[in-house]
Amino acid sequence: MPVRVLIVDDEWLIALAIKWQVEAQGYEVAGIVGTGAAALDACAADYPDVVFMDIQMPDMDGVTATRRLMESCPHPVIILTGYASYREAAEEAGAMEFVLKPVLTSQIPEIIETARQRFARFQIVHQDCPTCREAVAAWSAVQKAVRELVRREGLSEAEAFARLQQRAAERRVPLVMAAQEVPVTQPAS
Repeated sequence: MPVRVLIVDDEWLIALAIKWQVEAQGYEVAGIVGTGAAALDACAADYPDVVFMDIQMPDMDGVTATRRLMESCPHPVIILTGYASYREAAEEAGAMEFVLKPVLTSQIPEIIETARQRFARFQIVHQDCPTCREAVAAWSAVQKAVRELVRREGLSEAEAFARLQQRAAERRVPLVMAAQEVPVTQPAS
């Protein structure tokens, strides 16, 4: 069964270009919507496997739509935008991937697979959290620790996540607590 992708972009020509790219790589387009509210409705009604979300939209921006989606009905959201300045906000909202436009068709499988792998890890984090909102906050902390372990120790994301899981299991604490113990340093400018 092919991976089903929802495309959320208010610029119809861009949405059609993304649709063509997604289909050219063998994925199925579950739909195209032009607003954040429509994305929330589409995800609740049809549960796509992946969501490509634009940032600039008329009713609510993609970061807000991502946060609302992740706090109510979590999905692997890929922010696809021309605005690099939104990266941190998108990650804190729960986006699984942040990609700057334009995207090459050949990049689509890697982008989707990365988002799906991260979402699988998000679901593990979610198991320790009573609400989706708490899971999104915990996920943000875990991702910061994972990025730090990747940067500092040269691990893959999967290896860094596994290391955090091991620390949490050894100490019998939730994964987010193990993540919060990883000192995060700011890279030199």
